[in-house]
Amino acid sequence: AGLDITVRVLEVLRRAGYSRRADPVFLQCFDPRELERIRFELESDLPLVQLIGGAGDVDGVDFEAMRSEAGLDRVATYAQGIGPHLSHLAALEPGREPVSTGLVALAHARGLVVHPYTFRIEQLAGLGLSADGLHRWLFRVERVDGLFTDQPDVTRAWLADARGAGPP
Repeated sequence: AGLDITVRVLEVLRRAGYSRRADPVFLQCFDPRELERIRFELESDLPLVQLIGGAGDVDGVDFEAMRSEAGLDRVATYAQGIGPHLSHLAALEPGREPVSTGLVALAHARGLVVHPYTFRIEQLAGLGLSADGLHRWLFRVERVDGLFTDQPDVTRAWLADARGAGPP
């Protein structure tokens, strides 16, 4: 329709009172060029999250390179966080504890928050993981800052229980 969806989204957010870095909202996108446009050309101060897709090159974006130290250094020039797929955080194999890739630590070292995607209970059975076990690993071991989930009620309940047991 010839509309610039990014400009429209920023207008809607601004009208709703979201325009500053401290506002409780994240703009997220797989396309780093669009996030750089939001930050530098459109001069938005909103917090941005660079979503990180699968391995390889998609539409000219090398997501594997983005997960490297140099790639995360670049992301940190325009975004406040990353949204990697859960498989980018750990080797997830049936019947085995997750083994960290170190991505969360690399991102945190650059001041980036980490919000992995997508927690789905129906995918856990095939891995021999419980919802509690994966939540515990993500929040207590890896120290992620947030989580994309298809079951927000399960994650909220785990976080509420975890707060009663001390910091997650």
